[in-house]
Amino acid sequence: MDGFARKLDFVLRALSLSRGQLGKALGADKSVVSRWLAGARAPTANNLSAITALVAAHVPGFTMLDWELPLEKLAERLGPPVALDADEILAFALVKTSTAETRALGRRFVCLWRSTRASFTQGHSFIREHLLIEPAGDRLAARLFTVHFSWPGWVLINNQRLDVLVEDFDLVHMRLAPPSTPVVHAMDGLVLTSAADEHRTPSATRVYLERVSPTGASAAAVATMAEAALAEPVILCGLTIEPALARHLLPDFGPGAEAAGGERVLRMPCETSMARGAFYG
Repeated sequence: MDGFARKLDFVLRALSLSRGQLGKALGADKSVVSRWLAGARAPTANNLSAITALVAAHVPGFTMLDWELPLEKLAERLGPPVALDADEILAFALVKTSTAETRALGRRFVCLWRSTRASFTQGHSFIREHLLIEPAGDRLAARLFTVHFSWPGWVLINNQRLDVLVEDFDLVHMRLAPPSTPVVHAMDGLVLTSAADEHRTPSATRVYLERVSPTGASAAAVATMAEAALAEPVILCGLTIEPALARHLLPDFGPGAEAAGGERVLRMPCETSMARGAFYG
């Protein structure tokens, strides 16, 4: 089943089909598609037939027997990947307005980042993820990953803020505030996505990103660091997080906090930001 999961993930990427599109085409719940791609559950015969028919619509002659091919032969069977214009993928007005700013400032964010945020479903735990930002013409491509998943996305810069849009079943959106220095060592902001629960509950929390790869690191060196990052634990208990960072990521807010002089809503004001940078290295 793990082998099929890798093949299904490869096929979706080769055909530029999202997980959401697959679920919609099959009339399958997103959580079911998630389990297929995680290797935790095999599609039923009917679903496998429907998946095969969907692939055959893009690759004439594709049959159930093609799933038995080794991954290398499967790649040959699919042919060259389908190319999509990024403007079609990112059909937002802010894409055009952010192009000049991304071109001017984007290089300072190209590296591997380590991300820490509160867990939406694991009680008092924190989640450790990694974000790889790479140049892609006038834009910045992103990949949010752990040992369990790898989601592609894009980074847009608007008004010196980073919008990280990552493809999941539901969009993962990070709004980050970097320091106004040429070299950025850390950023923080807010992340809005859906919790990995039965109802995909819309959820938001603070997030902190710290640079992993040094400035000027080669692509090969960054790739090696990204591979090593897969060994890091994904779920961290509160005791393994620095108390100052834990307090920063989980501020007290709401009517009670506001009455005591605090925040009424979840924000990341610049006065309390942990973002930092330098002018030299």
